Amino acid sequence: MGDGDEYYKQVLVDSGVEVLGWKSKDEVKDLLEKSKIYLSTSLWEGLPVSPIESMIAGAVPVLSDCSGNKDLISNGINGFTFEAAQKAVDHIVRLIDNEELFNSISFEAEGTSKNRYSIERYQNQITDIMGV
Repeated sequence: MGDGDEYYKQVLVDSGVEVLGWKSKDEVKDLLEKSKIYLSTSLWEGLPVSPIESMIAGAVPVLSDCSGNKDLISNGINGFTFEAAQKAVDHIVRLIDNEELFNSISFEAEGTSKNRYSIERYQNQITDIMGV
């Protein structure tokens, strides 16, 4: 999902990747709920919202090893990070070939996203801070 440089989009298409372009919030939610693995090749992230959304939907994140992503992922526990493209491929193949590994990491990813980034967690923290 998303968009980018025409040359690189064509490289992806030529490699068999479907480039979806920009989607509405509802379309993104629907696509994430159908996804098993979320791949991000970002060079930098602040708070990586899209990976968090994918984790809430139960997808296993495979993310570039950049700031933001490193803060979100405990490698091999709730997702994977990678520095080289081949390592991303290796992680994805392992997840496809090992259902038990996939299920374990998916469970942890969903738990991480809900425990650290849910509205309820924020409300509880604010309530505790305010002493209400």
